[in-house]
Amino acid sequence: MVTFTTSLDKFNKITTIIIAVILDVILLTAFFLTPNDEKNTAISLVILPVIAFIVVYLLRPNNYSVSADKLLIHRIINKVEINRNNIQSVQEIDVSKVKIAFARLVWVVSLVVLVNFGMVNWVV
Repeated sequence: MVTFTTSLDKFNKITTIIIAVILDVILLTAFFLTPNDEKNTAISLVILPVIAFIVVYLLRPNNYSVSADKLLIHRIINKVEINRNNIQSVQEIDVSKVKIAFARLVWVVSLVVLVNFGMVNWVV
């Protein structure tokens, strides 16, 4: 069995840090601008992204092991085992398309958070 380690490249490390900082600033700003009678809602909106980061961290691949009959994806929780006979094809992903999709996702999520906190007026 051959084992391959995983790590984030420089772009993903920087992007993760930037997104975390932006999200923290937006959520903390919204929390402090929220009236006292609505603090419970604001607290839950601050806690949910933190929980999401923890879940993503726990489910991220640490390394991969390949043997003659299976592919193992090792994670902190919930190891995944795939029978190699079930793999139909393997292809390289176009990184530029992933970056564009990720940027769009970040833009939409940021806009939704800003609209929900009334920081942006959205007229439909």
